[in-house]
Amino acid sequence: SEIVKRLDLDVDVNNLQGVVVDMVLSGGAAEDAGLKEGDIITGIDNNMIGSRSDFEEVLSYYSPGDIVTVLFDRSQRKMEKKITLTNREGTTEILKREIFSSEYLGADLESVSKVERDALNIDHGVKIIKVYDRGLMNSLGLDEGFIVTSINYSRIDEPEDLNEALRNQRGRVRIEGVDTSGRKGYYTFYLR
Repeated sequence: SEIVKRLDLDVDVNNLQGVVVDMVLSGGAAEDAGLKEGDIITGIDNNMIGSRSDFEEVLSYYSPGDIVTVLFDRSQRKMEKKITLTNREGTTEILKREIFSSEYLGADLESVSKVERDALNIDHGVKIIKVYDRGLMNSLGLDEGFIVTSINYSRIDEPEDLNEALRNQRGRVRIEGVDTSGRKGYYTFYLR
């Protein structure tokens, strides 16, 4: 209902069946197929979509490279498009999620996907996936989901970069990034 209000869509929120397209990423499969912000997806192939959980469940049966028929409403008109599904990097390859664990940092990290970079309007960064009770990340108070984009103005692209940058820093350290609500900011710490 919040998305419907924000996009000023002419639909009855109480009787809404489907999922509202909140954002279409540049160069993504949805944009290539012509889907637009505000479209309401009501079906994928022969599966009706009534909720976000329906949408996620149906998509889980497919892989990048699969072609699906998406049924949707646009301005109260029923439409249909073929879409070639892509992965979180925008390709049709099947990706293996690579998590980097650092005992020193006390955290699990991963590079930020293209989809998330586009959504947050950043071009690099490392996401904190898990923070453990012991380690530097916990003592600094950095939360799971925070994306580190630079340390002392040096760009951070890979989890290994983040690990090495913090391991080698002493004194004042400036960590820039994006929090879980999408706000950009920075923290300043003193490391011994």
